[in-house]
Parts: sequence; C-alpha cells; structure tokens
Amino acid sequence: MNKWHAFRIFIILRYLLLVTGNRKFDRSVGQILHDQLHWLDVPDRVLFKLAVTVHQCLNGRAPPYLSKHCIPVSSADTRRHLRSANRHLVAVPRFWLNIYRCQAFSVAGPIAWNSHPDFIRDPTSSTDCFSHLLKVYLFTRY
Repeated sequence: MNKWHAFRIFIILRYLLLVTGNRKFDRSVGQILHDQLHWLDVPDRVLFKLAVTVHQCLNGRAPPYLSKHCIPVSSADTRRHLRSANRHLVAVPRFWLNIYRCQAFSVAGPIAWNSHPDFIRDPTSSTDCFSHLLKVYLFTRY
C-alpha cells in the first residue's frame, strides 16, 4: 500500500468518526462498522458475494461462463444417491495445492456455498431473501 492509499484510508476513518460522533479512542472502528453501519468484514464480504453469485447461478440469473461451474450434487448421476444430494450442496471440483486454483470461482464459489448451514442454502428462495438470511447469519458470528 502506498502513501496515497494510506492517507485516503486515514481520511475516510476520520470522517467515519466525525459522522458517528465518536472520538478517536472511544470504540474501535470495526465495532462502529458492524453496529452502526452494518458492514461486514472484508473476508465475510467476499464470502457473502461468492455465495450470492452461486445462488444466482443456481437460479439461472448469472452469465453462462459462471453458471457452468455451479453443478448441484443432486444433478450428478454418480452422486444422486448420496445423503448430501438432499442438502442443496454444489459439487466442488478437485484442485491441486496451487493457491491460484483454490481462489478461482470454480472452486471458491462452491466452497463458499457449501460452508453455510442448510437453512440458508435454499436455491428456490429469492435472491433478496437469501441475501438477508446470509447477512443475518454472518452478523451473528461476531
């Protein structure tokens, strides 16, 4: 991070403290972001975006180049009789221990989708309902 980006982040945090009415050492910025602004941390935000994109892929509202990577376990002939077929899981392709392979959407998307509880992973729900349930679940982990 160069000096310009650090300065911009510093200015944003100063405005955040000004808007919320807090002084510099009253509360941590993370607590302000969660409690008052309802923002997720960056890793949880990435997980949220990946899960919403997989949900859109399963409902046919995503581009085909993304949808071809989201294959439900229940639609695979060899996995149809597994117990996981009823849990709305998505098949995760095999990948070797290459850091860039596990960051690809074809692997990271299904892993993000499968990491959530069963009551959230309902592909028949609307995107708004799914987003709300997922965000509430992610906020309860704090």
